[in-house]
Amino acid sequence: SLPLQCDGDDTAGCPRILDPVCGTDLQVYPNECVLCVQNRERNTDVQIKNRGFC
Repeated sequence: SLPLQCDGDDTAGCPRILDPVCGTDLQVYPNECVLCVQNRERNTDVQIKNRGFC
């Protein structure tokens, strides 16, 4: 898995760009920032399995 680059960003601060990443939960997230936010909101530790779709 690839290291997540989370800089205390929140959903409002996430860029509205499609740069999909595949999480280790096998879900596709629109971009890395969104994955960071989901982890924080759900108190999970999903990492990036690979860039792009799963």
